[in-house]
Amino acid sequence: QVELTLFLSGTTTKTTITTTRTTTKEQILELIKANPSATMNEIAEKIGLTKDGVYYHIKQMLGKKLVHIGPTNGGHWEIIK
Repeated sequence: QVELTLFLSGTTTKTTITTTRTTTKEQILELIKANPSATMNEIAEKIGLTKDGVYYHIKQMLGKKLVHIGPTNGGHWEIIK
């Protein structure tokens, strides 16, 4: 939530705006839900990050929210609930 204070013609108005922002990790998890065999390159292309950027976020989630099953070049992702 963001609170804004507006000053208009001598009056003060406070407005609260609720914003929804999807984190990079949430975006990655959503893509993996839709396509468990997605590669890091495919994920990077869809969310506008570099492969290294995707690797950084996936590395943080491995074992906590995400596991990779099978060989490095192949296999699939599984989300831990």
